[in-house]
Amino acid sequence: MIFTHGYSCYPRSKNLRQKILDPLFEINRSYLSRAMATSSSSHAYIHHTAISYTPPKWAERLSKVPKERIILGVLPTPLHKWNIQNLPCGMEVYVKRDDLTEMQMSGNKARKLEFLMAEAKGNGHDCVITIGGIQSNHARATAVASSYLGLPCHLILRTSRQVVDKDPGLVGNLLLDRLSGANIHLVTKEEYGCNGSGKLMDILSQRLVSEGKRPFLIPVGGSNATGAWGYLEAIREMEN
Repeated sequence: MIFTHGYSCYPRSKNLRQKILDPLFEINRSYLSRAMATSSSSHAYIHHTAISYTPPKWAERLSKVPKERIILGVLPTPLHKWNIQNLPCGMEVYVKRDDLTEMQMSGNKARKLEFLMAEAKGNGHDCVITIGGIQSNHARATAVASSYLGLPCHLILRTSRQVVDKDPGLVGNLLLDRLSGANIHLVTKEEYGCNGSGKLMDILSQRLVSEGKRPFLIPVGGSNATGAWGYLEAIREMEN
């Protein structure tokens, strides 16, 4: 393993890549190609290219309105009525099915990444950094989105000292992270608590800048002003 500024980066094994990761990645790419080719006309924009963004009327006066959006999820997602017994009279419960956004990026993470990745591409960044837990859904979604868009992805993943000191393997989201070609940087929970997510990303960013890169930093969960526009779009979907 290579330790740099508290990070543990394990170099990819050529044999592992040839025997396991490369064939699985090809299967993954084949599935995506078929899914995109057979997608309905209502999802005609799921080609991972930037499109101009027009905010809802009620959000036009907000600051920093994004100029573009990259369609990453299968949207809009359906709104299903949840029939629960003994609800108060006149009350109804509905579930916004964001688990149906897409197989590799299932969940609400795709919503924020549509705007975050558009900002990264629009401002000329050539790689992406984000941070989270060892099985972070946000990190996995960022790795997949970066792969779609041809941007190298760096994931800083928080875990125990025992895992940092060895290869964490291909368990859960780590499999998809590695299939997507993400660069994995492991930090201990103690290092994370001592430094914080912002400082850890800054350290890695400085290293990449020294190598001539232009990294785009995405905070934990993609939760910032840019990512929030994904949820404004969810509200517009429910209005319609």
